[in-house]
Amino acid sequence: MFVSSLFAEERELLDAFCSLLGSHRWFAVATPDTLEALFAESSESQAEVTNQLGKQVREAVELLIGAFSRAHRNSGLKLLTKVPPED
Repeated sequence: MFVSSLFAEERELLDAFCSLLGSHRWFAVATPDTLEALFAESSESQAEVTNQLGKQVREAVELLIGAFSRAHRNSGLKLLTKVPPED
């Protein structure tokens, strides 16, 4: 959702809408530059970004858990003794 009153405050937003919805996107435009093609490309890119972010988050969680585990072992197994198993 976009609030049209922001167009006056955010010139870049207005420029983006004009670029996306201008007449050059509707008439005599090459197939890869049509709105339909741009939306399809954007959707594919979004899926790729989502997959990459998911992979990075999993790797970061693995590193964090590994660091907690090493710190726990280095503390003589005392660091996490007060943390309930379900946590």
